[in-house]
Amino acid sequence: MPQRVRFPLVGVLMGLSRTAELVAPALLDHHRRVAFLAHEIARAAGRKEPERRTLALAGLIHDLGCLSLREKLEMLEFERSFDLRTPGAHPAVGYALFRRLPAFAEAADLLRDHHLRWEADLANRSLAEAPAACHILHLADRVSVLFLNGHRLPHLDYVRRQVRRQSGRMFAPALVVAFLGLTEERGFWHRAAHPPVPEALAAPAGEEGDELSLGELAELSRLFSQLVDFRSPFTATHACGVSAVAAALAEALSLPAQTPPRLAVAGFLHDLGMLGVPGELLAKAAPLTGVEYDLVKRHARLTLEILAPVASLGGLREWAGLHHERMDGLGYPFGRSGEALSTECRVMAVADVFVALTEGRPHRRCVEVSEALSVVRKMGEAGALDEGVVDALARDFGLLNAARTQAQSRAGEEYLRFRELAGL
Repeated sequence: MPQRVRFPLVGVLMGLSRTAELVAPALLDHHRRVAFLAHEIARAAGRKEPERRTLALAGLIHDLGCLSLREKLEMLEFERSFDLRTPGAHPAVGYALFRRLPAFAEAADLLRDHHLRWEADLANRSLAEAPAACHILHLADRVSVLFLNGHRLPHLDYVRRQVRRQSGRMFAPALVVAFLGLTEERGFWHRAAHPPVPEALAAPAGEEGDELSLGELAELSRLFSQLVDFRSPFTATHACGVSAVAAALAEALSLPAQTPPRLAVAGFLHDLGMLGVPGELLAKAAPLTGVEYDLVKRHARLTLEILAPVASLGGLREWAGLHHERMDGLGYPFGRSGEALSTECRVMAVADVFVALTEGRPHRRCVEVSEALSVVRKMGEAGALDEGVVDALARDFGLLNAARTQAQSRAGEEYLRFRELAGL
Protein backbone atom coordinates (compact mmCIF):
# COMPACT_ATOMS: atom_id res chain seq x y z
CA MET A 1 0.00 0.00 0.00
CA PRO A 2 1.49 3.41 -0.98
CA GLN A 3 2.64 5.48 1.97
CA ARG A 4 0.35 8.36 2.86
CA VAL A 5 1.44 11.51 4.65
CA ARG A 6 -0.45 14.28 6.36
CA PHE A 7 -0.05 17.69 4.74
CA PRO A 8 -1.61 20.75 6.47
CA LEU A 9 -2.68 22.52 3.29
CA VAL A 10 -4.31 25.49 5.01
CA GLY A 11 -1.29 26.13 7.24
CA VAL A 12 1.06 26.11 4.27
CA LEU A 13 -1.26 28.35 2.24
CA MET A 14 -1.34 30.82 5.11
CA GLY A 15 2.45 30.78 5.20
CA LEU A 16 2.62 31.34 1.44
CA SER A 17 0.20 34.25 1.52
CA ARG A 18 1.93 35.90 4.49
CA THR A 19 5.32 35.51 2.80
CA ALA A 20 4.00 37.07 -0.41
CA GLU A 21 2.80 40.03 1.66
CA LEU A 22 6.34 40.69 2.90
CA VAL A 23 7.15 42.24 -0.48
CA ALA A 24 4.54 44.91 0.31
CA PRO A 25 4.13 45.17 4.10
CA ALA A 26 1.11 47.42 3.53
CA LEU A 27 -0.75 44.25 2.57
CA LEU A 28 -0.20 42.54 5.93
CA ASP A 29 -3.01 40.06 6.76
CA HIS A 30 -4.80 40.88 3.50
CA HIS A 31 -5.19 37.29 2.27
CA ARG A 32 -6.37 35.98 5.63
CA ARG A 33 -8.80 38.88 6.04
CA VAL A 34 -10.26 38.36 2.56
CA ALA A 35 -10.70 34.66 3.36
CA PHE A 36 -12.51 35.53 6.59
CA LEU A 37 -14.68 38.27 5.04
CA ALA A 38 -15.62 36.19 1.99
CA HIS A 39 -16.70 33.31 4.20
CA GLU A 40 -18.74 35.58 6.48
CA ILE A 41 -20.40 37.55 3.66
CA ALA A 42 -21.35 34.27 2.03
CA ARG A 43 -22.81 33.07 5.32
CA ALA A 44 -24.84 36.27 5.71
CA ALA A 45 -26.02 35.92 2.11
CA GLY A 46 -27.36 32.42 2.81
CA ARG A 47 -24.74 30.50 0.84
CA LYS A 48 -24.19 26.87 1.80
CA GLU A 49 -21.05 25.64 3.53
CA PRO A 50 -19.28 24.06 0.50
CA GLU A 51 -19.42 27.37 -1.35
CA ARG A 52 -18.32 29.26 1.77
CA ARG A 53 -15.29 26.97 2.10
CA THR A 54 -14.40 27.50 -1.57
CA LEU A 55 -14.62 31.26 -1.06
CA ALA A 56 -12.40 31.11 2.02
CA LEU A 57 -9.84 29.05 0.11
CA ALA A 58 -9.98 31.51 -2.80
CA GLY A 59 -9.44 34.35 -0.34
CA LEU A 60 -6.23 32.78 0.95
CA ILE A 61 -4.76 32.55 -2.54
CA HIS A 62 -6.54 35.27 -4.49
CA ASP A 63 -3.56 37.61 -5.01
CA LEU A 64 -0.73 35.08 -5.21
CA GLY A 65 -0.68 35.63 -8.96
CA CYS A 66 0.48 39.22 -8.41
CA LEU A 67 4.07 39.25 -9.69
CA SER A 68 5.20 42.86 -9.20
CA LEU A 69 5.35 45.33 -6.34
CA ARG A 70 3.72 47.95 -8.57
CA GLU A 71 0.63 45.82 -9.10
CA LYS A 72 0.44 44.97 -5.39
CA LEU A 73 0.38 48.66 -4.48
CA GLU A 74 -2.20 49.44 -7.15
CA MET A 75 -4.55 47.05 -5.39
CA LEU A 76 -4.65 49.41 -2.39
CA GLU A 77 -6.78 51.91 -4.34
CA PHE A 78 -10.30 51.13 -3.14
CA GLU A 79 -12.21 52.27 -6.24
CA ARG A 80 -9.61 51.22 -8.79
CA SER A 81 -11.01 49.54 -11.89
CA PHE A 82 -8.95 46.58 -13.04
CA ASP A 83 -8.96 45.70 -16.72
CA LEU A 84 -8.86 41.95 -16.34
CA ARG A 85 -8.11 41.56 -20.04
CA THR A 86 -4.72 43.23 -19.58
CA PRO A 87 -2.02 40.67 -20.42
CA GLY A 88 -0.51 39.29 -17.25
CA ALA A 89 -3.13 40.72 -14.87
CA HIS A 90 -2.83 38.96 -11.52
CA PRO A 91 -6.32 37.36 -11.61
CA ALA A 92 -5.42 35.59 -14.86
CA VAL A 93 -2.00 34.58 -13.51
CA GLY A 94 -3.51 33.17 -10.31
CA TYR A 95 -6.13 31.28 -12.31
CA ALA A 96 -3.49 29.80 -14.59
CA LEU A 97 -1.38 28.68 -11.62
CA PHE A 98 -4.09 27.05 -9.54
CA ARG A 99 -6.56 25.67 -12.06
CA ARG A 100 -4.72 22.40 -12.68
CA LEU A 101 -5.16 20.78 -9.28
CA PRO A 102 -8.58 19.40 -8.31
CA ALA A 103 -8.29 20.81 -4.77
CA PHE A 104 -8.15 24.33 -6.24
CA ALA A 105 -10.35 24.00 -9.34
CA GLU A 106 -13.43 25.81 -8.01
CA ALA A 107 -11.40 28.44 -6.17
CA ALA A 108 -9.34 29.10 -9.31
CA ASP A 109 -12.51 29.91 -11.27
CA LEU A 110 -13.21 32.66 -8.73
CA LEU A 111 -9.68 34.07 -8.95
CA ARG A 112 -10.09 34.87 -12.62
CA ASP A 113 -12.95 37.30 -11.99
CA HIS A 114 -12.35 38.44 -8.42
CA HIS A 115 -12.08 42.11 -9.47
CA LEU A 116 -15.25 41.99 -11.57
CA ARG A 117 -17.45 45.01 -10.85
CA TRP A 118 -21.16 44.40 -10.56
CA GLU A 119 -21.92 46.87 -13.34
CA ALA A 120 -19.32 45.52 -15.74
CA ASP A 121 -19.07 42.80 -18.33
CA LEU A 122 -15.78 40.91 -18.69
CA ALA A 123 -14.53 39.90 -22.10
CA ASN A 124 -18.07 39.77 -23.53
CA ARG A 125 -19.32 37.64 -20.64
CA SER A 126 -22.60 38.83 -19.14
CA LEU A 127 -23.05 39.17 -15.39
CA ALA A 128 -25.32 36.16 -15.46
CA GLU A 129 -22.43 34.02 -16.74
CA ALA A 130 -19.87 35.17 -14.18
CA PRO A 131 -19.83 33.02 -11.03
CA ALA A 132 -21.92 34.82 -8.40
CA ALA A 133 -19.31 33.99 -5.79
CA CYS A 134 -16.85 36.25 -7.66
CA HIS A 135 -18.84 39.24 -6.46
CA ILE A 136 -18.58 38.04 -2.87
CA LEU A 137 -14.80 37.70 -3.24
CA HIS A 138 -14.61 41.15 -4.84
CA LEU A 139 -16.53 42.78 -2.00
CA ALA A 140 -14.40 41.01 0.62
CA ASP A 141 -11.23 42.13 -1.17
CA ARG A 142 -12.28 45.77 -1.34
CA VAL A 143 -13.41 45.87 2.30
CA SER A 144 -10.03 44.47 3.32
CA VAL A 145 -8.35 47.27 1.34
CA LEU A 146 -10.14 49.78 3.55
CA PHE A 147 -8.32 48.21 6.50
CA LEU A 148 -4.99 48.46 4.71
CA ASN A 149 -5.13 52.11 3.68
CA GLY A 150 -3.49 53.42 6.83
CA HIS A 151 -6.12 52.08 9.21
CA ARG A 152 -5.70 48.97 11.35
CA LEU A 153 -9.34 49.37 12.35
CA PRO A 154 -11.09 51.89 10.08
CA HIS A 155 -14.15 53.61 11.51
CA LEU A 156 -17.17 51.39 10.97
CA ASP A 157 -19.39 54.20 9.70
CA TYR A 158 -16.72 55.15 7.14
CA VAL A 159 -16.60 51.61 5.77
CA ARG A 160 -20.38 51.36 5.65
CA ARG A 161 -20.58 54.61 3.69
CA GLN A 162 -17.94 53.49 1.19
CA VAL A 163 -19.61 50.15 0.57
CA ARG A 164 -23.17 51.55 0.47
CA ARG A 165 -22.09 54.26 -1.99
CA GLN A 166 -20.87 51.57 -4.42
CA SER A 167 -24.01 49.42 -4.22
CA GLY A 168 -25.13 48.64 -7.76
CA ARG A 169 -21.86 49.92 -9.15
CA MET A 170 -18.86 48.06 -7.76
CA PHE A 171 -20.90 45.67 -5.62
CA ALA A 172 -24.02 43.53 -5.95
CA PRO A 173 -26.82 45.26 -4.00
CA ALA A 174 -27.90 42.07 -2.23
CA LEU A 175 -24.33 41.47 -1.04
CA VAL A 176 -24.08 45.03 0.26
CA VAL A 177 -27.19 44.38 2.36
CA ALA A 178 -25.65 41.13 3.65
CA PHE A 179 -22.38 42.86 4.53
CA LEU A 180 -24.08 45.75 6.31
CA GLY A 181 -26.03 43.24 8.35
CA LEU A 182 -22.79 41.52 9.30
CA THR A 183 -21.37 44.74 10.68
CA GLU A 184 -24.16 44.76 13.25
CA GLU A 185 -23.04 41.43 14.71
CA ARG A 186 -21.32 41.61 18.07
CA GLY A 187 -17.54 41.18 17.75
CA PHE A 188 -17.52 41.05 13.96
CA TRP A 189 -15.53 44.25 13.47
CA HIS A 190 -12.80 43.18 15.88
CA ARG A 191 -12.50 39.79 14.16
CA ALA A 192 -12.22 41.51 10.79
CA ALA A 193 -9.32 43.59 12.13
CA HIS A 194 -7.58 40.48 13.50
CA PRO A 195 -8.93 37.82 11.17
CA PRO A 196 -8.99 34.22 12.38
CA VAL A 197 -8.69 31.27 10.04
CA PRO A 198 -12.24 30.73 8.76
CA GLU A 199 -13.80 27.78 10.52
CA ALA A 200 -14.54 26.25 7.14
CA LEU A 201 -10.80 25.86 6.55
CA ALA A 202 -9.85 24.76 10.05
CA ALA A 203 -10.41 21.07 9.31
CA PRO A 204 -10.19 18.79 12.36
CA ALA A 205 -7.08 16.66 12.77
CA GLY A 206 -7.46 13.30 11.11
CA GLU A 207 -9.78 14.47 8.35
CA GLU A 208 -9.22 12.24 5.33
CA GLY A 209 -8.73 15.16 2.95
CA ASP A 210 -5.49 16.09 4.70
CA GLU A 211 -3.83 12.81 3.75
CA LEU A 212 -1.94 12.55 0.48
CA SER A 213 0.15 9.91 -1.17
CA LEU A 214 3.74 10.93 -1.85
CA GLY A 215 2.82 11.21 -5.52
CA GLU A 216 -0.10 13.53 -4.76
CA LEU A 217 2.11 15.55 -2.43
CA ALA A 218 4.71 15.87 -5.18
CA GLU A 219 2.10 17.25 -7.59
CA LEU A 220 0.86 19.76 -5.02
CA SER A 221 4.43 20.75 -4.19
CA ARG A 222 5.21 21.19 -7.87
CA LEU A 223 2.34 23.67 -8.17
CA PHE A 224 3.63 25.60 -5.17
CA SER A 225 7.08 25.72 -6.76
CA GLN A 226 5.58 27.29 -9.86
CA LEU A 227 4.23 30.17 -7.76
CA VAL A 228 7.89 31.04 -7.29
CA ASP A 229 9.56 29.84 -10.47
CA PHE A 230 7.04 31.26 -12.95
CA ARG A 231 7.69 34.80 -11.72
CA SER A 232 10.69 34.96 -14.07
CA PRO A 233 11.69 33.12 -17.25
CA PHE A 234 15.15 32.76 -15.69
CA THR A 235 13.80 30.58 -12.86
CA ALA A 236 10.88 28.94 -14.66
CA THR A 237 12.30 25.41 -14.44
CA HIS A 238 14.59 25.68 -11.42
CA ALA A 239 12.66 23.77 -8.74
CA CYS A 240 11.79 20.95 -11.13
CA GLY A 241 15.48 20.54 -11.91
CA VAL A 242 16.51 20.55 -8.26
CA SER A 243 13.75 18.07 -7.42
CA ALA A 244 14.86 15.65 -10.13
CA VAL A 245 18.58 15.87 -9.30
CA ALA A 246 18.04 15.55 -5.54
CA ALA A 247 15.91 12.42 -5.97
CA ALA A 248 18.39 10.90 -8.42
CA LEU A 249 21.30 11.66 -6.09
CA ALA A 250 19.48 9.92 -3.23
CA GLU A 251 19.18 6.80 -5.39
CA ALA A 252 22.84 7.03 -6.43
CA LEU A 253 23.79 7.16 -2.74
CA SER A 254 21.53 4.16 -1.95
CA LEU A 255 19.57 6.11 0.66
CA PRO A 256 16.42 4.44 2.11
CA ALA A 257 13.60 3.80 -0.37
CA GLN A 258 11.33 6.56 0.96
CA THR A 259 14.07 9.20 0.76
CA PRO A 260 14.19 9.87 -3.01
CA PRO A 261 10.47 10.76 -3.34
CA ARG A 262 10.66 12.90 -0.20
CA LEU A 263 13.73 14.69 -1.52
CA ALA A 264 11.82 15.26 -4.75
CA VAL A 265 9.15 17.05 -2.70
CA ALA A 266 11.81 19.04 -0.82
CA GLY A 267 13.27 20.09 -4.17
CA PHE A 268 9.93 21.47 -5.27
CA LEU A 269 9.49 23.36 -1.99
CA HIS A 270 13.02 24.61 -1.33
CA ASP A 271 12.57 28.13 -2.72
CA LEU A 272 9.06 28.92 -1.46
CA GLY A 273 10.51 31.74 0.61
CA MET A 274 11.42 33.54 -2.62
CA LEU A 275 7.80 34.77 -2.61
CA GLY A 276 9.04 37.22 0.01
CA VAL A 277 11.68 38.62 -2.37
CA PRO A 278 10.67 41.48 -4.68
CA GLY A 279 10.21 40.17 -8.21
CA GLU A 280 12.15 43.15 -9.51
CA LEU A 281 15.32 41.70 -7.97
CA LEU A 282 14.86 38.49 -9.93
CA ALA A 283 14.92 40.49 -13.16
CA LYS A 284 17.80 42.80 -12.27
CA ALA A 285 20.49 42.66 -14.94
CA ALA A 286 23.26 44.16 -12.81
CA PRO A 287 24.84 42.34 -9.86
CA LEU A 288 22.87 42.70 -6.63
CA THR A 289 23.97 45.18 -4.01
CA GLY A 290 24.76 43.96 -0.50
CA VAL A 291 21.34 45.04 0.76
CA GLU A 292 19.60 43.37 -2.17
CA TYR A 293 21.54 40.17 -1.64
CA ASP A 294 20.50 40.16 2.01
CA LEU A 295 16.87 40.40 0.87
CA VAL A 296 17.36 37.41 -1.40
CA LYS A 297 19.14 35.41 1.32
CA ARG A 298 16.19 35.66 3.67
CA HIS A 299 14.23 33.30 1.41
CA ALA A 300 15.81 30.27 3.09
CA ARG A 301 14.52 31.27 6.53
CA LEU A 302 11.11 32.10 5.03
CA THR A 303 10.93 28.64 3.47
CA LEU A 304 11.40 27.16 6.94
CA GLU A 305 8.64 29.40 8.30
CA ILE A 306 6.21 28.49 5.52
CA LEU A 307 6.80 24.79 6.13
CA ALA A 308 6.63 25.06 9.93
CA PRO A 309 3.18 23.34 10.04
CA VAL A 310 4.51 20.31 8.14
CA ALA A 311 5.65 18.34 11.19
CA SER A 312 4.30 15.12 9.69
CA LEU A 313 7.01 15.17 7.01
CA GLY A 314 9.82 14.89 9.51
CA GLY A 315 13.10 16.30 8.29
CA LEU A 316 11.74 17.36 4.91
CA ARG A 317 11.24 20.93 6.17
CA GLU A 318 14.96 21.23 7.00
CA TRP A 319 16.01 19.51 3.79
CA ALA A 320 14.15 22.25 1.91
CA GLY A 321 15.06 25.23 4.08
CA LEU A 322 18.75 24.50 4.66
CA HIS A 323 19.77 24.10 1.02
CA HIS A 324 22.12 27.11 1.25
CA GLU A 325 24.00 25.83 4.29
CA ARG A 326 27.59 24.71 3.62
CA MET A 327 29.85 22.07 5.10
CA ASP A 328 32.39 24.76 6.08
CA GLY A 329 29.78 26.80 7.97
CA LEU A 330 29.81 29.69 5.51
CA GLY A 331 26.26 29.17 4.27
CA TYR A 332 22.95 30.64 5.46
CA PRO A 333 20.55 31.17 7.19
CA PHE A 334 22.20 29.67 10.30
CA GLY A 335 25.81 28.95 9.31
CA ARG A 336 25.54 25.28 10.21
CA SER A 337 28.39 22.99 9.26
CA GLY A 338 29.58 19.40 9.06
CA GLU A 339 27.68 16.94 11.24
CA ALA A 340 24.97 19.52 11.94
CA LEU A 341 23.78 18.96 8.37
CA SER A 342 21.98 15.73 7.48
CA THR A 343 22.91 13.77 4.37
CA GLU A 344 19.64 14.93 2.79
CA CYS A 345 20.51 18.59 3.43
CA ARG A 346 23.88 18.01 1.80
CA VAL A 347 22.20 16.39 -1.20
CA MET A 348 19.89 19.40 -1.56
CA ALA A 349 22.86 21.79 -1.46
CA VAL A 350 24.67 19.96 -4.26
CA ALA A 351 21.51 19.67 -6.37
CA ASP A 352 20.69 23.36 -5.98
CA VAL A 353 24.20 24.56 -6.87
CA PHE A 354 24.50 22.27 -9.90
CA VAL A 355 21.09 23.14 -11.35
CA ALA A 356 21.52 26.88 -10.73
CA LEU A 357 24.85 26.86 -12.59
CA THR A 358 23.21 25.35 -15.67
CA GLU A 359 20.60 28.14 -15.74
CA GLY A 360 21.09 31.67 -16.95
CA ARG A 361 20.24 34.67 -14.80
CA PRO A 362 19.80 38.32 -15.84
CA HIS A 363 23.26 39.16 -14.46
CA ARG A 364 25.17 36.07 -15.65
CA ARG A 365 25.20 33.45 -18.37
CA CYS A 366 24.51 29.78 -17.85
CA VAL A 367 27.46 27.41 -18.12
CA GLU A 368 27.91 24.14 -19.95
CA VAL A 369 27.07 21.10 -17.84
CA SER A 370 30.70 19.94 -17.88
CA GLU A 371 31.77 23.31 -16.48
CA ALA A 372 28.98 23.16 -13.90
CA LEU A 373 30.23 19.76 -12.75
CA SER A 374 33.77 21.15 -12.55
CA VAL A 375 32.63 24.04 -10.33
CA VAL A 376 30.71 21.65 -8.05
CA ARG A 377 33.79 19.42 -7.77
CA LYS A 378 35.96 22.37 -6.77
CA MET A 379 33.41 23.36 -4.12
CA GLY A 380 33.57 19.81 -2.77
CA GLU A 381 37.37 19.88 -2.67
CA ALA A 382 37.28 23.26 -0.91
CA GLY A 383 34.99 21.90 1.80
CA ALA A 384 31.89 23.89 0.86
CA LEU A 385 29.90 20.87 -0.40
CA ASP A 386 29.90 17.25 0.77
CA GLU A 387 32.56 15.40 -1.27
CA GLY A 388 30.71 12.09 -1.05
CA VAL A 389 27.59 13.63 -2.61
CA VAL A 390 29.69 15.40 -5.23
CA ASP A 391 31.40 12.09 -6.07
CA ALA A 392 27.97 10.49 -6.57
CA LEU A 393 27.01 13.31 -8.93
CA ALA A 394 30.21 12.81 -10.93
CA ARG A 395 30.01 9.00 -10.94
CA ASP A 396 26.42 8.86 -12.29
CA PHE A 397 26.58 12.19 -14.07
CA GLY A 398 25.01 11.01 -17.33
CA LEU A 399 21.91 9.62 -15.61
CA LEU A 400 21.55 12.52 -13.21
CA ASN A 401 21.94 15.17 -15.88
CA ALA A 402 19.44 13.34 -18.07
CA ALA A 403 16.95 13.40 -15.17
CA ARG A 404 17.50 17.14 -14.86
CA THR A 405 17.07 17.92 -18.55
CA GLN A 406 13.95 15.77 -18.82
CA ALA A 407 12.33 17.41 -15.78
CA GLN A 408 13.24 20.91 -16.90
CA SER A 409 12.03 20.26 -20.43
CA ARG A 410 8.64 19.27 -19.06
CA ALA A 411 8.62 22.32 -16.78
CA GLY A 412 9.53 24.56 -19.70
CA GLU A 413 6.55 23.30 -21.70
CA GLU A 414 4.28 23.92 -18.72
CA TYR A 415 5.67 27.43 -18.37
CA LEU A 416 4.86 28.23 -22.00
CA ARG A 417 1.29 26.95 -21.51
CA PHE A 418 1.00 29.01 -18.33
CA ARG A 419 2.17 32.17 -20.13
CA GLU A 420 -0.38 31.65 -22.86
CA LEU A 421 -3.24 31.07 -20.41
CA ALA A 422 -2.18 34.01 -18.22
CA GLY A 423 -1.81 36.32 -21.22
CA LEU A 424 1.86 37.04 -20.51
